[in-house]
Amino acid sequence: MIIFIIIFLKVALKSLINLMDINTIIMLVMSFIILIFLIQISDIFIIYLSIVAVSLCLYPLITLDKKSHGNTEAVAKYFFLGAVASGIMLYGISLIYRETNTLSYKDLRNLNFSDYFNNNDASSFVLLTGFIFIIFGFFFKLSLTPLQN
Repeated sequence: MIIFIIIFLKVALKSLINLMDINTIIMLVMSFIILIFLIQISDIFIIYLSIVAVSLCLYPLITLDKKSHGNTEAVAKYFFLGAVASGIMLYGISLIYRETNTLSYKDLRNLNFSDYFNNNDASSFVLLTGFIFIIFGFFFKLSLTPLQN
């Protein structure tokens, strides 16, 4: 896999150097490497951190078109909406950790969620709210919510 990545980067960088400056290439390569590591992660919080890192690498790429005057406004909106989505996702992660004391996929998969959701107590509501906040924050990051224009 590492050999494939090196070959891909070598071919991609040769063609990109003629079209873009070095800062753009560095941002694209960094986001590509972070996305490759995202495949192997098994912790919810580390997935959150990698999504935020990819977003931070992609913010400057919005301003590549120097002729458009709306780029600065778009970056500001993207940054502030990303901050809201990050807060929502972090709050959902903290709610899940509060109820389950774990953030690992393996541990969450082995939990018996019927114990949480069969009872009508506060823990089932908190756990469900945490999952909803994570999903909503993730959709917000991907611009899949109807709140953005």
